[in-house]
Amino acid sequence: MNNQTGKVILRWIALVPATVIGALLFRGIWSLVNFGFLTPDNWLYYPGNLIADGIFGAVWVVISMYVAPKGKFITGIVMATSVIAIGIFVTFTTSLLNFPAETSLWFRILTLFAIGGGAILGLVLYSEDLKK
Repeated sequence: MNNQTGKVILRWIALVPATVIGALLFRGIWSLVNFGFLTPDNWLYYPGNLIADGIFGAVWVVISMYVAPKGKFITGIVMATSVIAIGIFVTFTTSLLNFPAETSLWFRILTLFAIGGGAILGLVLYSEDLKK
């Protein structure tokens, strides 16, 4: 095994952890920045969270496509599908458990659409960037 093959293997191994850590780091920083002034009684609270969730989906896909050594578009499709599947699972399990209680089912579904839309948008925009 030569040095180039080892790098390719390491990049495939690092794909999922880098994607998860990068996207959660973005979401955590967004929450810390908005902690003080985006409260549920502020009119920007719900649109701000939907925008953050859309960007989260895009960041998830773009990081995975960036880290992937080969087959970047296919990797983006797989990771977009995975974040949408995770979103569906989380949306419906939290709805069944009614957690958090103050969040309505409609907002949870909108969050799911925001994450999925962001993932698809990130896939399209980054794949256009790869063609250049």
